[in-house]
Amino acid sequence: MGIDLLPLIKKTMKLSNFDYELPKELIAQEPATPRDSSKLIVIDRKKQTIEHKVFRDIVDFLNKGDLLVINNAKVFPARLLGKKEITGGKIDLLLIEEMEKDRWKCLIQGSGSIKKGLNIIFGNNKLKGKIEDYDKGIYSIKFECDGKFDDVL
Repeated sequence: MGIDLLPLIKKTMKLSNFDYELPKELIAQEPATPRDSSKLIVIDRKKQTIEHKVFRDIVDFLNKGDLLVINNAKVFPARLLGKKEITGGKIDLLLIEEMEKDRWKCLIQGSGSIKKGLNIIFGNNKLKGKIEDYDKGIYSIKFECDGKFDDVL
């Protein structure tokens, strides 16, 4: 049973919330070995401290009644950089939820006007998207691609 985060996303999230600089050397390319030796940051709000630990230490910070949520979702390249088909204006798009085959709910940031009917091109024209709808900050986009959508991403 999952939690529907979309209502919260609609109320609070903007694509600009995801803008930050992260040096490539700090991005893990492979899982830590052993897996429980991965990094764990512990923030104590009462003491206003930050500690750097390893994941196997997590049991030292859990208390009776705590809820531990395990994310076993697959990661895929959800952020796409594209351009408007006619003007060439830049588009920054974040895939949020697949509605049906090749149709996604997305957050979009771009230059100028972003309206229903806008065609967006990604990569070397291998992937195209058309804005079909807009509701409270969430865009509905229908994608067309040369090949399977997942492979083209």
